[in-house]
Amino acid sequence: FNRIGKFQFEVIYTPGHKDDLISIYFKEEKILFCGDFIFKGTIGRWDLEDGSFREMKESIKKILQYDDMTIYPGHGMKTTLFAEKSNLEKYLNLNNFNF
Repeated sequence: FNRIGKFQFEVIYTPGHKDDLISIYFKEEKILFCGDFIFKGTIGRWDLEDGSFREMKESIKKILQYDDMTIYPGHGMKTTLFAEKSNLEKYLNLNNFNF
């Protein structure tokens, strides 16, 4: 964990949408700021330059190991890991495909 002042957080490498995407997790507050990784009801696009469906799936596997939390995407409505879990698991069962 990292600390800035009274804020303690974990930086989680979550590529897929872009190869350098990170998410910031505040364990005590149960909050994840995830950029364009997870959105309410879907995930970020992986078909753009530096995107990868394989890496997106690895990031999903990683985040599903965490306890429930409130997720704040880079834009759109907030959600929870609990609310997104079954949808995220569906992406894990898909083979690589394009839009």
